[in-house]
Amino acid sequence: MNRIANLKQLKSNKSNNNNKGKNVLSTASISVTTKDRLSEIFEYMSMECPLSELSEILEKETGGKFTQLTFREIIDRIYSGLSINDKIFLLKHLPLSKIDIIPHSPLIFILYLFKYI
Repeated sequence: MNRIANLKQLKSNKSNNNNKGKNVLSTASISVTTKDRLSEIFEYMSMECPLSELSEILEKETGGKFTQLTFREIIDRIYSGLSINDKIFLLKHLPLSKIDIIPHSPLIFILYLFKYI
């Protein structure tokens, strides 16, 4: 979890920087940081409770398709050691197109979720 704290500090330092111009490189590095932070969160989750167990719980309780609210409730229950900020970050930055959520189908399918993870 130290790396997550370091990433938060790095992001804070970047936002405090007085450079007014943004270039493509700086926005690309922000997305890499987001990707890295998501990886760190998944790694921490895996240490607290293996992701395979999360998969089994999701399958058992939802039949393999669920809403973001259901996903959040299950994460809250299983990963009590994960901070609220990290849970919010995870749910906010989970790329919907990668897990096949579209306006006509707002459900998360377990296959696409774990394919992304």
